[in-house]
Amino acid sequence: MLKYAAFRIAAWLVPRIPVALSYGMAWLAAELAYRFAPGPRRAVTANLRRVLEAGDVAGAVRSVFRTQAYNYVDLFLMPRLDPEWLASRTDTVNLGSFLEAHAQRKGVIVATAHLGNFDLLVQMTRAHGIPVTVLVEHLTPEQLFQTVIRLRGAHGVRLTDSPREVLQTLRSEGVVAMAADRVLQGRGARVTFFGEPALMPAGAVELALRTGAVIVPAFGLRLPGRCYRITIEPALALPGPPDPSARHAGIRELLNVLERHIRAHPEQWVVFQPIWDQTMAGEDIPREPARALAR
Repeated sequence: MLKYAAFRIAAWLVPRIPVALSYGMAWLAAELAYRFAPGPRRAVTANLRRVLEAGDVAGAVRSVFRTQAYNYVDLFLMPRLDPEWLASRTDTVNLGSFLEAHAQRKGVIVATAHLGNFDLLVQMTRAHGIPVTVLVEHLTPEQLFQTVIRLRGAHGVRLTDSPREVLQTLRSEGVVAMAADRVLQGRGARVTFFGEPALMPAGAVELALRTGAVIVPAFGLRLPGRCYRITIEPALALPGPPDPSARHAGIRELLNVLERHIRAHPEQWVVFQPIWDQTMAGEDIPREPARALAR
């Protein structure tokens, strides 16, 4: 409840003070978190050591904390966000790839990573009049979850933690956005990620193979001066019917794209849980998504 109280105070305060002051306070909060939150610092450091072949790992870790703190400021300002202002400060690369996929009327899965600012990425679809449903993790306590849902959905974006709702959206030719770089609740596929075995999500590929939806990888980055860049990759061509070999191939193809973007901007990869140190038990292709889809 202490975490929820601090979140509510920040959500009330940030929209009422100058934006520059909010970002300054976020910078300070990031520095304090970096120094006095050893658990998250160790997790981010362990992750980035797999990504960075050389360079200043500690500096990149510090930047991850700052990126996340700035993301929180953007989240608290979301209800007052002017879509036209955001569009004027956002460079969108290869938008046609998304629009072409949506025009196929098969459903679209926007697969991304916890890179830069995910919340502003999904606003891209709303700017073109296309509703989007975002698959999210259920937070505790419940009051915190509902507050985050309210903030992130302030401009018509729908957020859900229900696999059934995601399935219905895709079968209705809608758009679903989900992160593909962190497994929730220990379920995933055992694959090589940045050269080492890791437990990675299979949900996006599993859904695409079962529904015929198109996977479009997309990533949002923070740029200096409250500017942003959204980069949309070509739609993935998933091989064959929904069997284990097709799932493996699809996951590998998607992770190749994620690796390229994370390697280019590791200082904005805001994952505060260890990716490679998870329990690797279970089947190579998870059965949980299949059970959820069969309900």
